[in-house]
Amino acid sequence: MRRTFVLPAALAVLLCAGCGATAEAGASGDGAGSGGTAPSAPSAPAVDHADTVRSAAAATRATSARTSQTMDLTTATAAFTITVVGDFDMAGDKGSLAVDLPGGAISHADEVFADGVVHVRGAGGVPAGSWASLARDKAESHYILRAPLNDPEHVLEQIPALARVTRGEEEDLDGVRAVHYRGTLPYEALTSRIAADKRAPLDTLRTQLGGELPVTTDVWVDGQGRVVRTRSTLDVGGVKSVTTVAFTDLGKPVRVEVPAARDTVPASSFSGVLTG
Repeated sequence: MRRTFVLPAALAVLLCAGCGATAEAGASGDGAGSGGTAPSAPSAPAVDHADTVRSAAAATRATSARTSQTMDLTTATAAFTITVVGDFDMAGDKGSLAVDLPGGAISHADEVFADGVVHVRGAGGVPAGSWASLARDKAESHYILRAPLNDPEHVLEQIPALARVTRGEEEDLDGVRAVHYRGTLPYEALTSRIAADKRAPLDTLRTQLGGELPVTTDVWVDGQGRVVRTRSTLDVGGVKSVTTVAFTDLGKPVRVEVPAARDTVPASSFSGVLTG
C-alpha cells in the first residue's frame, strides 16, 4: 500500500522538476536506401474532435453537479493525495467544497463560492473560527494541474483549448455511458491563472522540453453532450501529477450557506497546498 506523506516540498519539486533534464532527440530514418520499397500512400489526416469537447464544456458550465476532485502527486520517495468534494452550480456562481489532505499539518478546509466571492475556512493563515474571503476572479493557483481555490469550473475553462483531440471508445463510468476523448493541453491554458512567481520555473522547464509541457488531458462526454469527467496527467523529471475531476448528478439543485459578514475577514491571497 502506498504511504501518504505530508510533503509540501514535493509540490515545489513539481514546479521545477526536470530543470536539469534535456529533451531526448528522436532518431530519424529507417535505414532504407533509395532502392528500398516505395513509400505507401499517405494516410488521411486524423479527425480533430476539439469542437465536441468545446461544446461539452460549455454545456456543463451551463448547469450544476456534484463534483469530486482528486489530485495525486508521486515522486521517487513520496506520494500524497488531496481530495475535494461538494456541490457546485456553474451557471449560478455558487457551491461549497470540502478539501482534505489526510495526515497533513492542516488536513481540512472548507470553501464556499457565492456572488463572485470565495470564502475559505481552515486554510493556513486563516484565523481559527473565521472565514477569509477573496473575489473569485482574483484567486490564483500555485501548483501545476491545480485550480485556483479548487474551483471545479477551472478545468472547463481550460479544455476548450485542447489540441489534437482524438475520439476513443464509449465507456461505462459508474453507470453513465460516455465517450472518451483525449488531447494535449497547450501551455497558455495549462498555466492560466498560475501565480506569476510560480510560472518562472515552468517557463524554464518548457524551454528545456522543447516548447511545451507534456500534459495529456482525457475528457469523457455523456450522451447529452456534457463533460462528466476529466483527467490531466504530467509525468516529467521523476514527478508525476494526475488531477481528476468528475461531474455527477448534473442538473441537481445546489444550496449554499454563505458565512455571516461578522465571521469573515478579507484576504488578498491564499497559500498552502489545500487551496491550490
